[in-house]
Amino acid sequence: LLDDSANDTYGGAFGIDLLGRQFDRQLILEAAVLHAFDDPTSRIAPGDQYAAGVRYQRKLNNALILRADAMHGWLENSEDVDGVRVELRHKF
Repeated sequence: LLDDSANDTYGGAFGIDLLGRQFDRQLILEAAVLHAFDDPTSRIAPGDQYAAGVRYQRKLNNALILRADAMHGWLENSEDVDGVRVELRHKF
């Protein structure tokens, strides 16, 4: 997670969503950047931050979806972050 306080920061994200022909699977690639400015003691983010993420989602049947996410964040003046998640979703 990049800092979302908007306290002396600005940034943006860009992504691409690739759908399967039958809309039964999805691949999302994302990149984000956050730039910090002004006095470091007056803001929450310790410095500039960058992140990349990927998500793969696949329909298993009419009620089950398999979803997997992974991300990495490069944080200036702080430890980098990583994350992975896999979930099985059941639709009612």
